[in-house]
Amino acid sequence: MIATQPIIAPDTNAIHLEPGIYRNMPDEDYRRVCAVSKSDLDKWADPSREIDPRNALMGTVFHAAILEPNIAREKVMVFSDTRRGTKAWDAFLAENPDKWVLTPGEFDTIKGTVAAVREHPQASKARQHAVERPDDTELVLVWRDEDSGLLCKCKIDDVTDKVVIDWKTTGMYDSEKSCEAIATYGYDAQGAHYSAGYFALYGEAKPFAFIFASKRKDKGHPVWVHRASESEMLSGQRTMKQLLSLYARYNPEHPSLLPF
Repeated sequence: MIATQPIIAPDTNAIHLEPGIYRNMPDEDYRRVCAVSKSDLDKWADPSREIDPRNALMGTVFHAAILEPNIAREKVMVFSDTRRGTKAWDAFLAENPDKWVLTPGEFDTIKGTVAAVREHPQASKARQHAVERPDDTELVLVWRDEDSGLLCKCKIDDVTDKVVIDWKTTGMYDSEKSCEAIATYGYDAQGAHYSAGYFALYGEAKPFAFIFASKRKDKGHPVWVHRASESEMLSGQRTMKQLLSLYARYNPEHPSLLPF
């Protein structure tokens, strides 16, 4: 069900940006940019939608390990015990509020996925590109969607000469289920949203690819590349067009609709 009241309240600490390409923007600042992301639309369309915070942290750490290894080395801390939720765990978190605190098991999972990426021919080349050309990674794009009038945003993991790349950790281990996961988790709409931003600002279309890295140690952390098909991108475009249109209709006073 689509919500009929604004769920995302205008943030008094919002960052107002003109349409453009922005580099080296921390995630905290990106979330404050007064524009609509795919995640914002998901939360608005389904306010009950919840994301496991540990899964989200694992994704953040994995992305940093792949795209910004220096930041990963600076931010990651490993708790000495295997258990979370203890007094010692709470105290460790309080002592390290700006760190990404992992259990030993979680840290081993990250190490396993990164090691598997290094062994995969295509994924390792993509990672090497990200490390060697950091200006092409973590690109924040802000653009005006012409149909809805909304100011949109996204943060692209990496762009090569040939493809736009999004890295994902997953509990899957079978590449044959990629299409099912893309439909289930709305990755087709994410790809369409990112591609729309890229086209709006660069004036060219590029293929979109997901690189999946499995967290399944028991399966050897398989890694595979899934190039989004034409049908997946068209499906994502239809979803985004509907979401943006409905959001604009039910949130006419939201700042992302108003010129600065």
